[in-house]
Amino acid sequence: VAVGGGSAVVTARAIVILLAEKGDARELCTQYPPDGPPISPRLMAPKIPNIVVLTTPTTAMTRAGTAIVDPVRQHRLELFDPKTRPSTVIWDADAMMTASPDLTMSAAASAFSGVATSLAVEGVNPIAEGDLRQSIRLLLDNMPRLRSEPENPDVRMNLTSASFLSNRAGDAETGGRSVGFGVVTAVAHTIDTLYPTCSHGAAYAIATAPGLRFNAAHTADGQARLASALGVAGNGLSASANADRAADKIASFFESAGMPVRMRDVGVPESDLPRIAHDAQEEFGLRRNARPVNGAEELMRLLREMH
Repeated sequence: VAVGGGSAVVTARAIVILLAEKGDARELCTQYPPDGPPISPRLMAPKIPNIVVLTTPTTAMTRAGTAIVDPVRQHRLELFDPKTRPSTVIWDADAMMTASPDLTMSAAASAFSGVATSLAVEGVNPIAEGDLRQSIRLLLDNMPRLRSEPENPDVRMNLTSASFLSNRAGDAETGGRSVGFGVVTAVAHTIDTLYPTCSHGAAYAIATAPGLRFNAAHTADGQARLASALGVAGNGLSASANADRAADKIASFFESAGMPVRMRDVGVPESDLPRIAHDAQEEFGLRRNARPVNGAEELMRLLREMH
């Protein structure tokens, strides 16, 4: 039973895997051979059920992926097993109110990034798009209210609904597209793993707008759709111009919610950027980015913008 936010939820899934499988997490996680594609081991042993009692609006709630930190390398290990999807997820207003507003905002910011980038991909299907548009509406309305009404449980439940809809959209898209905004998740996962001063949501607030701009030439039509969902699309403007508006809106919205939008805001020294570029290349999502990332130097240019 996991009671908490995303960290508790994914740690419980890791425990379920390690109780059932032979070997340690370094052997069971996704492997990154230097001369080939990533390999995700099949974790075939039966798993005990897990139950989730949420305290934050984490998108981890209904997923099957797991991530834990290797304390030796200070590196993120990824494990995947559909059998670890929770059997029950409980939303309770009293439980939600135990989390601080900042922790809740961090989870909501991560969800906002995921919804925005999902709306911005090319060829999103209409079932997923409906859930994503409702999700982003709930986030746009309720993230500011979390600051002005921190004791309102309805705000927390609305944000949790948005995260659930984001996941449901992801399920509707499964197998339907192969590329997206993996550069955003790769960088965000890397910096929130390396720096305790950077929350999960802060990492996504930093990476999202630059990641949108990085992919703009490959996803202009999708980003114009995002601009429409954000309410900033201009009639008669080109797709690329509306893509610019979408990225600007994302950055300003995160700032207005009190989230950092630069790595330097969370204490990341510029001298660490080569380490971040190296570690991000061992993130599965980077290989599914709409614009191919050709090595560490291309990633370094993006990281300098984020810094």
